[in-house]
Parts: sequence; C-alpha cells; structure tokens
Amino acid sequence: LKRPDVRFVIVGGSAGSTSSAKFEMKLKEFLRTHFPANPEAAVRMTGFRRDIPVIMRAMDCLVVPSSKDAQTLVIPQAFATGKPVIGSRVGGIPELVQEGINGLLVEPKNPAALAEAILKVAGNLGAARQWGQAGLRLALNELTTDHKMSELLACYRRAITARRAR
Repeated sequence: LKRPDVRFVIVGGSAGSTSSAKFEMKLKEFLRTHFPANPEAAVRMTGFRRDIPVIMRAMDCLVVPSSKDAQTLVIPQAFATGKPVIGSRVGGIPELVQEGINGLLVEPKNPAALAEAILKVAGNLGAARQWGQAGLRLALNELTTDHKMSELLACYRRAITARRAR
C-alpha cells in the first residue's frame, strides 16, 4: 500500500436498495481479502446522510468516480465547503471540475488513474487546499442561485429576441 494512512468514506445509497446492498457486500469481501488485519480501517460506508456539510468539512477531497452522470449536486456542495474534487470526465462534471485549478479529472472506469489522482491529492494537501479555495470562489461567483437565475433569464431573453426577429 502506497498510503496506508488514506481513509475513504462512502456516503449515500438508497435505504433498502438491492444495488447498494450488493455493492456493500462486494466491498466488504474485497476489504477482507486485501486488508485481512483490519478490513474496516480504510473504508467506512455511512449510508444516506442529511448532514452533508458536516461530512464535507471533514474531508480533504471529494471523489466522484461516475461512469455516467449528467450533473451532480455534490460537486457544488464540495466547492461551497472549500474542498477540491476528483471527478470523471463524463457528463457535466468537466464543466465544473477544472483540471489542476479546482480538482482533477480522470477517465471513467479507470481505477489506476483514479488511484493516481487520489495519491496526488494525498501527497500534496497544500495544492489540494488551493484547489478547494478555487472551487469555493467558483461556487460563490458562478454557482449561486442568483447567478444561475440571471443566466436563465438571459437565455430566455435571447430566445425571445431571436423569435421576434423572425
């Protein structure tokens, strides 16, 4: 293990969900096989939580290893708490996560690249804090409800103007 001090917290999942239960079983089996001395030390699964800001503040980095995702609310939540994000290059994630500015991007379904990105953050928490501050600035300047509503109204105005011009 390159960084036995790194810990992971998996938050979420649907209560009673068959896919969540299957994933948890597979993860526990993997941990027992690869970490027989202390299988629960490296990964903790919390299930559904309502106190996401508390969870975010306790993390060094948010990891979103999606294989498909249109957009996710958890990334702006991480930025709002000043945390950098490691995300997959899928869907709307690259619209928010800027490589080396507020986080890192990896190809989906590429565990080696994901591990490398996690090790990069774990090995340079100073850079991770800078990326988190950049994410916070993005959240404050571009991801607020007021800003998004202004963008939406501007879009409507352009559509109305284009329609009237016909």
